[in-house]
Amino acid sequence: MFVAVITVTLLLFCQLHSSWAYVYVDLNGVNSWQVMNANASLHIPASVPGQVHLDLLKAKIIGDPYYRFNDEYQAWIAMDNWTYHRTFDFSQSSKKIWLVCNGLDTVANVTYVF
Repeated sequence: MFVAVITVTLLLFCQLHSSWAYVYVDLNGVNSWQVMNANASLHIPASVPGQVHLDLLKAKIIGDPYYRFNDEYQAWIAMDNWTYHRTFDFSQSSKKIWLVCNGLDTVANVTYVF
C-alpha cells in the first residue's frame, strides 16, 4: 500500500510598520478536514496529515488492509479520485498569502475559493 502524507500550512504575510511579518496558521488536524470520493457517495471526516485508507479504516468503511486478502478487496480505493477539503478564515488585510503543502501525492490539484 502506498502511503501519502499531506501537511498543509498557511502563511499570511502582513505589512506591519513598514516591515513584513508573517502569521503561521496550521491547517493540519483531526476531523477538521473532510474526504469524499468522486461521486460523493462517501463523505467522511479526515485527518491531515494522513491518507485515504486510514480515514476509511477509522470510519469503519474498510477492514484492516493487511488482513488476509483485504488488499485485493480494497483495490477500488486506488481506482477512485479522492478530495480532501476544509474551510478556514484568514485576515483580509494580508497582502500576500502562501499556501504551503508538504507531501502531496503524485497527482494533486490545489484549489481555493475566496
